[in-house]
Formats: sequence, structure tokens, C-alpha cells
Amino acid sequence: MIEEGEDIPAPESKKFTRQGLAGGFVLIEEGLSRFAAEDPNIERYTRVARGVMDSLGCYKEILKEKKMVFFQSNLQQYFKKVDMPATEPAAEPPTDPVLVPSTSPAPLDSPAPVSPASSVASSQ
Repeated sequence: MIEEGEDIPAPESKKFTRQGLAGGFVLIEEGLSRFAAEDPNIERYTRVARGVMDSLGCYKEILKEKKMVFFQSNLQQYFKKVDMPATEPAAEPPTDPVLVPSTSPAPLDSPAPVSPASSVASSQ
């Protein structure tokens, strides 16, 4: 029985992190590679590995979504919202703000932006 005066600790809410999911996949792949190295029956290992990876599909989707959100939020730090001035007095102002490159420097811990022209030139 629980008395009225007792504080019951609330259970911690669980949530996935990008690093946690990625680390879990690394551990699973390491475990599968151990089985691959020791199992003389290649067909059995292949069947098991495929089953494990197929079963983890829902977690792969969560990781993919987390990566997309992370990438999008990092990209937005290089832009700021500004209102477009009306070019003609009779023109209606735009309803949505426009994103333009930010003049503030990027944080030191973020990677430097790469222009498409420089990445094409370096790959040739």
C-alpha cells in the first residue's frame, strides 16, 4: 500500500537519440561479424543476418528521420528570415518570410559550408 504523503518517482521518459541509435547499429554489426567469422555454414549466417537487419527496419527509419531533422536544423543556422520590401506600392507583401544567407559567422563547432562549385571542382 502506498501512503498519501509518499512521493512516487515518475518513470523517466525514453527517447531515441541519433548517437544512441547509431551506436546500437555498430554493436549489432560487430556481433554479426563475429558470427560471420566463426560460422562454417554461410547460408545459415546469411539467413540470420538478413533476418536481424530486416527486423531492425523500424529503428533504421527512426534513425533516418533523426538524421534528416539534424541536417535540416544545421542548414537553417546559415540563414535568417527577412521580410521582402514591396517593390510597388500597390503590390501585396509576401505572406511568407524569405530565407537569405546569414551574415553572422557559423558556430565554431559546426562544419564550414561547402559551395556546390567547389565540391564539383575537387571531385574532378
